[in-house]
Amino acid sequence: MGGRTDVRPLLLERDEQLEALRALMERAGGGHGDHLVIEAPAGLGKTVLLNAALASVPGDVTVFRARANLLESEFAFGVVRQALEPAVRRMTSVDRRTLLAGAAHHAAPVLGLETPDEPLESSEASYRALHGLYWFLSNLCERSPVVIGIDDLQWADSSSLDFLDFVLTRLDDLPVALLATMRSGEQRDPRGSLSTFLEHAGRTMPLELLTRRAVAEVMQRSADHEIDDACVDACHRITGGNPFYLEQLLAELAEEGIDVTAEHVDRIERIAPASVSRVVLARIARFGAPALALAKAVAILGGAGTPAQVRSLVDLGDLEMERASDALISANILRHGQDLAFLHPIMHNAVYDEIGPAERSRLHSTAARALRAEGAAEERVVAHLLATTPTSDPDVVGSLLHAAGRAVANGAPSAAVVYLRRALDESPDIGSRREILSELVTLEVAAGVPSAPDRARDWLAMSTSPLERARAAIIAATALILQGREGEAFGPILTVRQELLGESDGVARAWLDSQIALYGWLTAESAPFGAVAASGLPDAAGVPDVDRIIKLTRAVFGVLRGDPEARTLAAALDEALSGPDVMLEVPLEHPGFAAAMWTTTVCGAYGVVDAFLESALRDVRARGSALGTALSLHWRAFLRLHQGAVADAAEDARLCLDLCVSGGWPYGVKSALAILIEAMRDWRGSSDAAAAIDPAWTVELATGIPDAQLLGARALLAFDDGDLDAAGDALSRSAELYAALGMPNPGCSVWRSPAAMIALRRGDRAEADRLTAEELEGALRFGAKRTIGIALRTRGIVLGDVDLLDASVHELDGSGAHLEYARSLMEFGAALRRTNHRKDAERPLRSALDEARTIDARPLVAAIEGELAALGRPVPRRSVTGIDALTGSERRVVALAASGMSNPEIAQMLFVTRKTVEKHLGNAYLKLGISSRTELPKTLPTGESSIS
Repeated sequence: MGGRTDVRPLLLERDEQLEALRALMERAGGGHGDHLVIEAPAGLGKTVLLNAALASVPGDVTVFRARANLLESEFAFGVVRQALEPAVRRMTSVDRRTLLAGAAHHAAPVLGLETPDEPLESSEASYRALHGLYWFLSNLCERSPVVIGIDDLQWADSSSLDFLDFVLTRLDDLPVALLATMRSGEQRDPRGSLSTFLEHAGRTMPLELLTRRAVAEVMQRSADHEIDDACVDACHRITGGNPFYLEQLLAELAEEGIDVTAEHVDRIERIAPASVSRVVLARIARFGAPALALAKAVAILGGAGTPAQVRSLVDLGDLEMERASDALISANILRHGQDLAFLHPIMHNAVYDEIGPAERSRLHSTAARALRAEGAAEERVVAHLLATTPTSDPDVVGSLLHAAGRAVANGAPSAAVVYLRRALDESPDIGSRREILSELVTLEVAAGVPSAPDRARDWLAMSTSPLERARAAIIAATALILQGREGEAFGPILTVRQELLGESDGVARAWLDSQIALYGWLTAESAPFGAVAASGLPDAAGVPDVDRIIKLTRAVFGVLRGDPEARTLAAALDEALSGPDVMLEVPLEHPGFAAAMWTTTVCGAYGVVDAFLESALRDVRARGSALGTALSLHWRAFLRLHQGAVADAAEDARLCLDLCVSGGWPYGVKSALAILIEAMRDWRGSSDAAAAIDPAWTVELATGIPDAQLLGARALLAFDDGDLDAAGDALSRSAELYAALGMPNPGCSVWRSPAAMIALRRGDRAEADRLTAEELEGALRFGAKRTIGIALRTRGIVLGDVDLLDASVHELDGSGAHLEYARSLMEFGAALRRTNHRKDAERPLRSALDEARTIDARPLVAAIEGELAALGRPVPRRSVTGIDALTGSERRVVALAASGMSNPEIAQMLFVTRKTVEKHLGNAYLKLGISSRTELPKTLPTGESSIS
């Protein structure tokens, strides 16, 4: 093949893919984000294609490029940092401050620009990092469209894949072209991040093998004579049309001086690579031991390294290294450039796989020391330590623990789990192993790792102090509960509790019992354990933080049981929640927080809950905690539903659900869905409530309180549809769950009133009478106004007793439960009309109409208007414009805009997209009769524009 200049296949038969990539980038330039994933086996030219596409990007578009490699697949946000960090570091300090403003600030630690804050709960830190990176990218897009090109996606670290998926599902809002290549058949996806990304990406675009015509063209372009058809047939058959294999075959023929002519077909057949790895290794071996040593060093470094890094791994003089590198570059094995890098990942893999286990471990250990000496990122050092054999080296343990802490703080808990597991293998010291286990278990539980319960039991077995054993038992129980193994969950706890009965450490015992109670109330299986633990709590343990938890637990169980004096219980809950460090003892994701919010609301202490949640929301938004925001919104939705602010409740519940689904958190989904259904039903009607259920919120019922709530909500929809059998069945299952949970209080187990209405509709007055009598008795014993008012109203309807309906109105007047008050007013007025007290009926009906319109309860408004029409009274129309016409979300967005915040700032604060903000503002402008945000302050009530 004399005269050969270049054997690399050109971009033959790739016009469709190139056109798709260019169209994608044009759409991004026009402000419309999109994505494309090219998938093909090794050697088909994915990288060449991606390089060609990125080379055609216009100069006014920002391009970020990264290539994943197997060595760094556990490097937290490794691909993201590879793509973004170099460009960020080249920016001026002014540009960096601008791009990292607002929620984007949370991307700074991920990009290595500052030390992370104290580690948060892993799920919270993870979402905060993703949220920060998203807004950093969004801020970049304010300057120009962005193209992100990722090569070898199959080896990307899970945290980077999570970010790419985060962006993928929000591309409608960004002028971003996301291009990725992926090698088929080599997916490593232990945590499912790649599968999730591909599921959201949809169809991938394949690359086909070269046809015989293309093989002939490649061969002809590299030869100085006409290529014989027999040679083309042989090369096409041997390589299968794989461009890389063809390149290697032609290179090998050139190395051996074999001309591609008909008389050499037999020799071509003999040299054909049964394995391309064998050919690559044979070509390297021709250049001698120095070249092989250098190739191994580059392979150990992940396929690329600086000359200094490579030199630290090989015992070669400067001249030997120079000659070896030149030889490998001339042979198209290494790429020419500042770094020494393999031309193709197949070559890297071929060399790496040839290195024996002992030599591989030694070289990775040497690489780790060299990288640490030059000040490389800790994660890059640790990537090599993960590939070494454990040697009980305390320095290695220290590096792994430090990297794990950084990974958690940077929002990459999955990487931290890998680091801690390796540290556990490395550490011989029992005390150190116990500490590592405690951190590892906490992370694995939060991540839902299947082995978490067993790991927690290991920690429990190694723990010695009473308090540590109590903590380990609680973590083990939590791991089991999260995996649906509630029946096993309390075994470890009860074992430790039995041990603590003989201990002098009463503080540990009291703390454990409080935790058992607060965790136990969640499911029917664990409720009996929780009730027993709660009943044995002392009045105090003598330690303020533990005493606060004891007080909270005792008050919570008092409400669940329906103990008398709701006001006393509410005061106790208020006191328990008002401590300066209460969020440290009962963080938002702790069952105790849910218990406190639920029971305080049921007591009717709406002001206490409102103030606490507003404070919590300010805190979690300042910290950029999407999980905290979701949980706070969940309980504010529950509060608003009790108050009757149904539009606000629906909007809060919907936002909570979106945050939980996008963040991958199961917390509160079923309960929030129940709230959304009830709020939508009372706001817009049953059909809208059913239509509002997003398929992404699909859940499986279990045996917890949220399951009982969701069954109750579904029963209401079925009742409205006239399906009494389905409604009755759902309520029966809900009632059984509440009974198993040990909650006789009708303010908590809300099923008797709707069940009574079903019985009444069926003509079973005796059953309706029994249910309402039982509910009223429990409500009067407990003493909460809303609960009593509902019970009085339902019993009044069942018995046809106007006095009971009147009593319901008086009980609910001033209670803060506006929807229930309006309902009772309507039922009282309707009963007066039916008993021929028509003159007396008009006043409560008009009051009910005013109340229902104020809270925008449209089905109730229609029902009241029907009653007034039956009285023959005119029904005043209500305008659908003005401040009162705004939904809860529109009002929040308008208030923030009026305070001077920009659309991106509002979106960042509320964890929504800019398009959502724009939609809410557009709707609000129409309702308010204005055309711009400058007119907002004068349209809002005094003080409303200061809401933030």
